Amino acid sequence: MKISIAIATYNGEKYIKKELQSMLKQTLPVDEIIISDDGSNDSTIKEIESLHESRITIVTDNQRHGFCGNFENAVRHCTGDYIFIADQDDLWTEDKVEKVVGFFQMNPTATCVFHDAFFIGKNDEVLDNVKEQFNIAQGVKQGILLDKEYLEPAVSAPLARGMCMCITRSLLDIALPFPKCNTMHDQWLMFCSLCSNSCFYLDQKLTMYRLHGDNTAGVNEYKGTLKQRVLRIYKRAMSSKHYSFDLYYLGNSMKLILEKYHLEDTHAYMTALRVCEIGEKEKEAFESGRIKGAAKLIQLYCTDMRYRRSGRKAIF
Repeated sequence: MKISIAIATYNGEKYIKKELQSMLKQTLPVDEIIISDDGSNDSTIKEIESLHESRITIVTDNQRHGFCGNFENAVRHCTGDYIFIADQDDLWTEDKVEKVVGFFQMNPTATCVFHDAFFIGKNDEVLDNVKEQFNIAQGVKQGILLDKEYLEPAVSAPLARGMCMCITRSLLDIALPFPKCNTMHDQWLMFCSLCSNSCFYLDQKLTMYRLHGDNTAGVNEYKGTLKQRVLRIYKRAMSSKHYSFDLYYLGNSMKLILEKYHLEDTHAYMTALRVCEIGEKEKEAFESGRIKGAAKLIQLYCTDMRYRRSGRKAIF
C-alpha cells in the first residue's frame, strides 16, 4: 500500500511550510507528496525546499495550467494507491491519513472518501462563528452516497471541498483527463465517483480549512476587505466569457460519463444536457457580441440549475 498527497501551489509562501509539516508528522506516514507549482513568483519553492524532505517532489514544467489543470498535473504524477487532495494553506489533524485509509479498508468498494473540517483563521484560530454548511453531506449518516439522491446536484456544483477528499488510483481511470475547462477538480472527481456508486462520507473533522481572504474558493461568511471584494467582482466579470465555454465542455464531459454507466434515464443526465444547451447558447451570445443576452442566460442557469458559484448573491 502506497499513500500519496497531491498539492497544487501558486504563490503560497505564507502557509505552505506549516501545512507540509502537519502532513509529514502523520500517525500513518505518507510515502510521497507531489507538488505541482503553477509558476509561483514568491518564495513558495524556497519554503518547500527548506524542509529538506526526500518524500516531497516539486513538479514544474514551465507552463501555466490554471487552478484545475494544476491539480490534474499533481494527481498525474502521484504513484500511490490512495491519493489525498490538498490545498496550499490548510492544516491536517495528525491522524487524518490513518483514519481515512482505515475507512477505505473497511469499505473496499470506495473510490472516493471525503470528510468534514474545522474553519480556522490566519493565525490558526478556530472560527466558531462560521456557520456555512461545509459540505452537502453534513447531517447525512456515515455511509455510501446514493446516486439517485446526490448525482443530479453534483452536476450543478461541488458537493464537498477537494482538500477533504482522498481517492483511489482506480478512480483516475475514469476521471482522467479532466474536462478541458475551468471546472473545479473536486466537483469532477466526486461526480465520477458517484457515477460508479462508490463515494463515501466519513463523519469526522480531519482538516483545518483556512479562511484568509484570498482563498480561491471561500465561503460566504468570509467577505474580506472592501478592496478584496471589489477585486473579486472584477475578476468574475472578466471571466464570464470563459465561463460560458466552460459550461458546454463540462456538461458534455458529464454526459459522456453518465452514458458510460448507462444512467441516461436519470435527472442528472437531463441536467447535463441542459448545461450543454445553455453553455452553447452563451457561446453564441458572446461570439455575436450580445452581452446582454448572455447575462440573461447566466441568470437563467443560476436559477434553473441551482449553480451556487455564480449569480448576484455569490458575487456580492
